[in-house]
Amino acid sequence: MFVFSIIVFLLLYLAPGDPVMALVTPDAPAETIALMREKFGLNVPVHVRFVNWLTELLKGNLGFSYSTGRPVNEMILNRLPATVELMGWSILFSTIIGISIGLYAGMKPGSAIDRASIISGIVIVSVPQFFLGLLLIYVFSIKLGWLPIGGRTPIESTGLLNRIRHLLMPCIVLTLTMSVDLMRYTRANVIAEANKSYVRVALAKGLKVSRVFLVHVFRNAAIPVVVVLILRLVRLVGGVVVVESVFSWPGMGTLLVEAIQNRDYPVVLGILFITGVTVLLASLTIDIVVAMINPKVRLGYETTKK
Repeated sequence: MFVFSIIVFLLLYLAPGDPVMALVTPDAPAETIALMREKFGLNVPVHVRFVNWLTELLKGNLGFSYSTGRPVNEMILNRLPATVELMGWSILFSTIIGISIGLYAGMKPGSAIDRASIISGIVIVSVPQFFLGLLLIYVFSIKLGWLPIGGRTPIESTGLLNRIRHLLMPCIVLTLTMSVDLMRYTRANVIAEANKSYVRVALAKGLKVSRVFLVHVFRNAAIPVVVVLILRLVRLVGGVVVVESVFSWPGMGTLLVEAIQNRDYPVVLGILFITGVTVLLASLTIDIVVAMINPKVRLGYETTKK
């Protein structure tokens, strides 16, 4: 995490443009620009700025926004519920759809559902998220008028139907794009496990096909599926930025885009740092969950066995 923070800080330092010049008029006097640079701590060397930022970070302070003067912690916390809501429903639906279709397609390779899942997966992967979002807006908002173009109903709103109408299209885009990888990996691993000898023995003993696939085959095929399932958090972060921008969803994705456009580097740095923490926690979670599913992959197992 320390190395990641250094890299991100240096990349923002090397980014073109001066954040102070984005806040003043072109004819601003040099004295005003110098005062603002001193106010934001931009008049000191980059290593001093990094140490100052890291010191405040260890205290739980992500700094203050250049453009609004508000604490970055507060700005992120205000946008976090919208992003969590969108990500939570998308992860839930994509997991159910991806694993269910992948398991059924793996049980019956070559069937109509299997071929349809392969073709639809290729189509969804080939279509960019922003284009799919704009297509949904054009059809369901502009042409049919069924759904709002964008925005989000406040969480305290009592209109459940209205909240669903605002959430539906961005959730569909993320759900479709995230379920494809999960479906493909589930299908491939189920087919690979189904061709092993223990499956043929279990079926020869008279066990039900559904029980063999659900209890035995899927358990052994679940390890790479779990890895893909958790690593979707990394892809979801990038997808949320695109989808939130298309649908004007007031989450961390739109906050990141606004901060980049305004050269509000403390906000950008805070969001990227939280993203990095999420990725590292996801990686750690993968190791723990995989070890729980299959004890053979636990650290030191092979060494102990030898």
